[in-house]
Amino acid sequence: MKLALLKGNRFNPWHLQGFRLLDGAPDVVAFRAESEIQQRFRQRDDGSLGFPVEPIYFDTQAGPPLTRLANAFLSRYRNREPRIVPFHDRLEGFDLVHSWETFTDWSGQAAEAKERFGVPYVVMVWDNIPFNMEDSPARRAIKQRVAATADRFLVYTERSRRTLEIEGIHCDRIRHIHPGVDTTLFAPGPAERSQFGLADEDFVILFVGWLLPRKGLDFLLLALHQLQTALGPAGPRVKLLIVGSGPGQERVDALIGRLGIADACVFLQPRPY
Repeated sequence: MKLALLKGNRFNPWHLQGFRLLDGAPDVVAFRAESEIQQRFRQRDDGSLGFPVEPIYFDTQAGPPLTRLANAFLSRYRNREPRIVPFHDRLEGFDLVHSWETFTDWSGQAAEAKERFGVPYVVMVWDNIPFNMEDSPARRAIKQRVAATADRFLVYTERSRRTLEIEGIHCDRIRHIHPGVDTTLFAPGPAERSQFGLADEDFVILFVGWLLPRKGLDFLLLALHQLQTALGPAGPRVKLLIVGSGPGQERVDALIGRLGIADACVFLQPRPY
């Protein structure tokens, strides 16, 4: 069996652990686009994937030079979203395609491969916001096409399942699976707070993720400010440990400054898997 793995920005050590365990059965080929996000993830990779990877490109990276230049200009200065250069022809001959989210170009290419070559595909869905990404006509069209043609939808939470059902996906096409945890790696260890500038008596809140607005860090900072105000100077010392990077550092720094909570925030760079 040949499996085409389309993971988009889920192509990282975190999301690929389960596929490493397949050990050649089925035969996996991964497709990866070289985006800014991938550059950041590559710095945090933890070893060989164990299966081949084929490059995919955005229309700011490949295609006719003038078109590529125009797309790059619009993406930088006009907020245009780079789009994947079509690659559905490279999916011919696979037994199954595994894609991610209903609104992505990746799932759109999987749908195209099914219609042209009869290749079945499943879509992994993390999204838990009904009708998300539908202000873009192009994204909305992809969602409608995927909703009509995908063979199965894989979800990891009940909120994601409910989101699909609200959007009209019949429950028979949805499978709820439970991600595993490697307990030999993720296990309690000795507390080493001092290396992060934290004291044993601190009440520590941990945030791990991108510094993008949709990750909710802004709301967490507002909550931290309210918590400090409610506790007062005589209350326990609260610290927010932020592990993450990506676009948004200036926005986060500005909000921390306006709230006056810089002393309560500790930033760490991304950590290895």
